[in-house]
Amino acid sequence: MFAAISLAPEYVIMFPMARRAAPATPERPILSVDQKRRCIERLEQRIHELENFDPTVDGQGDPWVGLVQASDANFYGVSFRSGISGENQYGGLFKLTKKGVYSSLYLFDGKVGANPASALVQHTSGLLFGNAQNNAGFNVGSIYTLDVGAAPFCSANLTSGKVGTVVGILGQGFTGSSVVKFGGVRAKSVTADGAGYLTAAVPAGAITGPITVTTGSTTLTSLRSFKVK
Repeated sequence: MFAAISLAPEYVIMFPMARRAAPATPERPILSVDQKRRCIERLEQRIHELENFDPTVDGQGDPWVGLVQASDANFYGVSFRSGISGENQYGGLFKLTKKGVYSSLYLFDGKVGANPASALVQHTSGLLFGNAQNNAGFNVGSIYTLDVGAAPFCSANLTSGKVGTVVGILGQGFTGSSVVKFGGVRAKSVTADGAGYLTAAVPAGAITGPITVTTGSTTLTSLRSFKVK
């Protein structure tokens, strides 16, 4: 019994599975050994190595978790271990630009933390947050922030909605007088629930575009456009 995995629009490779899959059709035949090889070669041509970690060069090694793309369009990651064998291997933080240029940002020393074990997440303040598995105290972990100079922004809990849809928006510095706009059109119904969260109803005449929240002289803009249905 087999299951199908498509490597190209016109081909199907069959792999043994617990249940029988639908048979291949004339439009999507089962690949021969030679066809499989050529498909794999085509896929390999699309894979490009951006960085080959070498702890003897910059101390970084073992990037166990995924990258996060921050609001500055760059990617940031953590390495679980760092340093040359025999030295302290506390891990580090690194950056990859959208053009694939790698740079080491920080090596943990065991005081701030050690051995980051999860991917970074970005707060609407622009700061990146992470946690480390160990530290210099009781050696039971730590939470840290990384400031990469990214600008603050706001983030909505929905990406689309009709006129009248109530949208929750995360950010900072919100007040009852904050002005919310959908695609440049001001929302009439806005309710602030603390400095970091407010709700606003999509106003009549709103168009697809970013959401902005203006409080005093500060304007926060969503990273994604809100689609008005």
